[in-house]
Amino acid sequence: LSGVDPRVAGYIAYSLQLEADYLRQAGNDSLAALRDDQARAVAETFMCDLDEIPLELGEKADFE
Repeated sequence: LSGVDPRVAGYIAYSLQLEADYLRQAGNDSLAALRDDQARAVAETFMCDLDEIPLELGEKADFE
C-alpha cells in the first residue's frame, strides 16, 4: 500500500483484525495469526491505532 488516506489504512487494519477474530472463533488459528500480523503491519506503517474503531463503522460488530 502506498499513497493511502490514513482513514482507509485504518479501515484496512481494522478489517484484517476483525477477520482474524472470526477466523480464530472458527478454529483457523494459523490464518488468524497471519491476519493479525497483517493488521499490525498496516497499523504500524500508517500509524493507525488498532484499538480505535474507524468512525465510519461506529461500534465493533458482534456476531456471537
